[in-house]
Amino acid sequence: MLSALFNSTALLIVFPLFVFFLITLLGQKIFKRPKASMQMAADFSTFFFILAVCLFAHLLFGKSILLYMLLLLFLLGITVVLFYAKKHGEINFIKVLRIYWRLCFVLVVLCYIVLFVIGVVLSLMQLIK
Repeated sequence: MLSALFNSTALLIVFPLFVFFLITLLGQKIFKRPKASMQMAADFSTFFFILAVCLFAHLLFGKSILLYMLLLLFLLGITVVLFYAKKHGEINFIKVLRIYWRLCFVLVVLCYIVLFVIGVVLSLMQLIK
């Protein structure tokens, strides 16, 4: 039972990478434009990365960071809207949403990488003991 839980948790943590690379490869085959396929993959996999980061942090530290993550993303959204409104004078909802979602992707992937490195370091420290 415990190994099934471990395997499903590991699958959920790795799933965003699988989604990202699968959509990138399919997008390159269909659209023949690498930049467009990367953007589409980032757009579709962001939600999965958010969930994976929350799950990853909960596994590493034993506490949920979902509320903090949502608060951070909310503040990021407000910041993007304010900067866009200041620069352009009016808000183009589609462009603001696209900028926000891609910034979320960058922020969450950075968190994912940091949590991955922390997980590896903690695992190595347990092996050394």
